[in-house]
Amino acid sequence: MYCATLSLFYSLAGLLDGKRATSHWTVTQYLSRISTDITVAEDVIFIRDGNAYTSAGVTTGMDLALALVEADYGRDLAMSIARMLVIYYRREGGQSQYSDLLKSQSLESHTFRDLCTYIHQHPRDNLSIGSLAQRAVMSERNFSRSFTR
Repeated sequence: MYCATLSLFYSLAGLLDGKRATSHWTVTQYLSRISTDITVAEDVIFIRDGNAYTSAGVTTGMDLALALVEADYGRDLAMSIARMLVIYYRREGGQSQYSDLLKSQSLESHTFRDLCTYIHQHPRDNLSIGSLAQRAVMSERNFSRSFTR
């Protein structure tokens, strides 16, 4: 919670007054209550407001850092750094503090957990109900009901 602690510290010091800021989702409501001079965005991963930069945590801090490198030095250098660190190039700052992939990885059913992982890794493949049902070795009707459930 290092970044969350920093945003709380900065808010108490008045460094974010009049600014839009974010922090880790576990502390954004608290930050809103203790810092009425800050507009707290609860569901974004990073924000730049003037000379103030805030992120929702450690990994979102890396997203913010890549965005700053891109803004100052261009996309090629930011891409090179992302490749060196073996991380996604950059998630947009307005992205939600929520991971569909993490949610799918926590599914109890191995069939649907593996299927969701496949979908995330192959977004350009044929992902029709028929194709996914065949991959899951299910009828389309049973697949639709089970996947929806």
